[in-house]
Amino acid sequence: MKNLLVWIDSSIKIKLKIIKLINSLQDKFDNIILITKDEKIASIYRSEFINAYSIEKIKNKYLKENCLIKINIEDSNVDSDLLIQIYLLAFYKQSYFHNKFNFDPIIELSMFKNFWLEFIKEKEITHTLILNGFSIPSFALACVSRSEDLDSLFWENGLLPNSLFINKSGVNALSNPEITINHERFENKAFDNNKIKDLINSLSNYNNKNQNILVTLQVDNDSNIKMFSPFFGINDFIYFICSEIAIYSNFNIRFRNHPKNKFKILKKYRNLGNITFSGANNSLNEDFKWSDLVITINSTTGIESILNKKPLIAFGNSFYSKFLNEYKYKYMDDHIC
Repeated sequence: MKNLLVWIDSSIKIKLKIIKLINSLQDKFDNIILITKDEKIASIYRSEFINAYSIEKIKNKYLKENCLIKINIEDSNVDSDLLIQIYLLAFYKQSYFHNKFNFDPIIELSMFKNFWLEFIKEKEITHTLILNGFSIPSFALACVSRSEDLDSLFWENGLLPNSLFINKSGVNALSNPEITINHERFENKAFDNNKIKDLINSLSNYNNKNQNILVTLQVDNDSNIKMFSPFFGINDFIYFICSEIAIYSNFNIRFRNHPKNKFKILKKYRNLGNITFSGANNSLNEDFKWSDLVITINSTTGIESILNKKPLIAFGNSFYSKFLNEYKYKYMDDHIC
């Protein structure tokens, strides 16, 4: 018997994609079980005739007295640096058990390990499909899937419209392209705020006009920023662009906000005439047409800029960055990718 557990957290905006995924797998498995964070979301999927449970409703049933089983790094082959990043990232989130006052990610990871072990045992789960892999429940499920020798894959909303991203190693920077990548790695070539202007000019094939640079922003608590980039958050990135590129050049910089976050130009740089934000009614395609080059951290707009044949500079790791030439950037006496 083949039984699939699909962890989707609070994913509701991509409900149609998830339903299509579940329907496409019906003939491959005897049972498919969807697990969500909240009961309200689980009930929405049940209304679509999908077998869905929520942590909110079933947590007490599967949390036993011995629920504080620590994640053993040596036994589960967990990279200690990655585990530290998982813990740090958890502090930007809320407790999945709604523990508002004594939230401890180490304890919660232990609780989820027990939770998944009990649930998998009762439902005789043989396969898991894990959202993202960076949240506390996702990471715990990945550890349990490995320790119990289950077939598992990771998934996330796709890099392109109407798509989902599925990979056996992880999502985004942790994914494995499974093809040979021939790109150059320039270990000894570093750029600074002077040389970056030459790089921009060479990439966009212009030398005699002010370049239009589109800078696409992400959600501030995006795990891909905090785990796979040199920036702490979006304000740090905006400061970097203003202080390293905009202030020393005649480039026209246009920031494009993520729909979920609205950032403003830092007060210190508001008098610069070459910095603007994209209008609320501007489509991404309109901004691409305006731009000569795109800069991002590791947003999905990076892959879209490539498909729109726009030169791209990415300051973080992602799935598509694995196909890009790699340079170092000297910033504050350090080198960043």
